[in-house]
Amino acid sequence: MTTTIEQLNSGQRIIYSRSNIRRAFADFDDTDISGMYLNNNDLVVVYNDGVEKLFDKRVIKDAFKDFRSRCPDFFAYLGPDLKGPSFWRNNCYVLYKGWNYQFQGSYRLPQAIMQQKWGDKLQLIENEEGMKAFLNNPDYGFGYLIAPDGVLLPAPPLSIDDSDEIAQEPDLSPYCSCGSFLQQKEVLNEIQEEIPGYEPTCKHLAWINRYREFLSKRSALIESNPGMIEKATAWSYAPPAPGEQLGQLQILYTASGKMAPINKWRIYKKDVRYSQHDAWDLFDAMLENEFVPFPAPALTQLKPFFNKKN
Repeated sequence: MTTTIEQLNSGQRIIYSRSNIRRAFADFDDTDISGMYLNNNDLVVVYNDGVEKLFDKRVIKDAFKDFRSRCPDFFAYLGPDLKGPSFWRNNCYVLYKGWNYQFQGSYRLPQAIMQQKWGDKLQLIENEEGMKAFLNNPDYGFGYLIAPDGVLLPAPPLSIDDSDEIAQEPDLSPYCSCGSFLQQKEVLNEIQEEIPGYEPTCKHLAWINRYREFLSKRSALIESNPGMIEKATAWSYAPPAPGEQLGQLQILYTASGKMAPINKWRIYKKDVRYSQHDAWDLFDAMLENEFVPFPAPALTQLKPFFNKKN
């Protein structure tokens, strides 16, 4: 049985969007399309000249899942001074947009200055709706309210009343206030008809989960080496220069202790230019080789090397 595009439900429209088809099939031509319909295992695209092209639904579904769960670069959601997500309340965090790392000098942007002023005052916002309104303000796009382990609301006051409802298990499913996550949540049943077992996700949840994994591995490595840390790396990031897309990530390493003088440190692969897109893999490699990574500002003896203002 064939289903025309008009009969597709909202979940199917999200999955079989033109952008997802393009992600799945590089040669997809999205111009002069008169319609689409589903036919068994295929999505059929009909062009204005009457030509029909078939695309495997499974490949498009995989592209949809991969795109929704992609993980942006390490600096994409850090706050001022390399600040990670800020715990708020109800098991929720504020995830910053990485305004400070957009380009060299972007810490002067109004959005970045707003984060610098409010980063340590978020507890003053007492309720969830107020926080969402603050974060979503289009004038400064502060960030997102995110709960990778689910939102935990405060317990109601204790009472003894026959009319009280039976206690229920809290919903510990992940949550993000971004439009992508909320769009999936709204039509989840329809998405699950196409992709059984699918759960909403977004790049913000992917990022915070990888960031927490990084912190957990780093802490475990430090705890496994009590006393002075001998194997260490120091890293510094300069955002992209004007007209460029890639920043520069520089790394020093030593096996002489994290407090070793600068002449005991070596530049890691001096002839290779690393960017923001290399950071996650480099940090993973450091930890796998038992080198503890430190941001450069934490090691003041290295200031003569890392002396540029980003």
